[in-house]
Amino acid sequence: MVPLRVVLVPVAVREQNADGLPVLVGYAPDDGRWLTATARTSPEQTARDLVATMGDSFARLAERLGSRPRPVAFQDNTDAGEGVTLLYTLQLPSALTEGLLDAEAWHELLSPRAGASDAQHLGRDMISDLDHAAGVVDYWRQQLEERNCALGFLPRYFTVRQLRDIYSAVWGYEQDPDGFSKWALGARDESAKRGALAAYVEEVDLRPGDLDDDIAQLLSEDPIGLSAATPDERVDGAVLGRLLAKLGKPTTAVGVGAASTAVLSIGAVIAAPIVLTAAVAAGSVVAYQASTRGPRRTWYRRRVDADVDVLDRPLERLYQPRPAWLYAGSS
Repeated sequence: MVPLRVVLVPVAVREQNADGLPVLVGYAPDDGRWLTATARTSPEQTARDLVATMGDSFARLAERLGSRPRPVAFQDNTDAGEGVTLLYTLQLPSALTEGLLDAEAWHELLSPRAGASDAQHLGRDMISDLDHAAGVVDYWRQQLEERNCALGFLPRYFTVRQLRDIYSAVWGYEQDPDGFSKWALGARDESAKRGALAAYVEEVDLRPGDLDDDIAQLLSEDPIGLSAATPDERVDGAVLGRLLAKLGKPTTAVGVGAASTAVLSIGAVIAAPIVLTAAVAAGSVVAYQASTRGPRRTWYRRRVDADVDVLDRPLERLYQPRPAWLYAGSS
């Protein structure tokens, strides 16, 4: 019987790499090797079981966020004595690259550049030589071009810049701000063409207490097993506040601070000890961001209507710019 191997590559967009650019990263906790198992049941169930190996609380969080393993490729390696490999991927919000999972286990799937010309010069050489990296990067390129799955990489509240960073990370260079905004959300003029993602997002006015209420609801629902935590797994409210602040580290992309009384007062919300994973869950579901100077940011969120709250719906218009790694490069 030919062995059937399932490989899972969880991915996220880290807000900043060493060069201050958003970057697509994959979670490979075993010395750069992806999560792998021999299929004893269906491949899809095996992929879900691999998600669970990352931790029970993590698996519950991924389910809450609507993230599921997605099939990417089928590889027949029987001639090499390795059987058949089914490749899956799983999208995650950026906060999980900072706290709940080992930060050192995240590896860049490609090395972005700030400018398009520099990125095109590097071309396909920017893709990591890790196994399956090219296939996973190309899968997410196709999904982002055609479908609304970019929202699955984002927290509940986000800015246009954060949305654009998802595309910049996968395309390998920073996307044009004006052109992207018009494509994604459309112009303010109602007579103009509607943005490709306009049907799936809505503008929100964050008011004092809004984020506090979301955090309180998140914790009251106990979505990641807080009640099962041991005393050693708990942290107090002050530690939680500092972690939430870290999850939205200072960049020009964001404009709400964990110490900002204009939007939230985290100390007044959480007084009882909670588990550390709850802090990261909060950072994933609710966008606690670092404060920046400049004009007031416009915030958006995924529409909560049941008929559009799905991460695999077609876009009204394809995203046309070409990723830099589709160029031949310098080698």
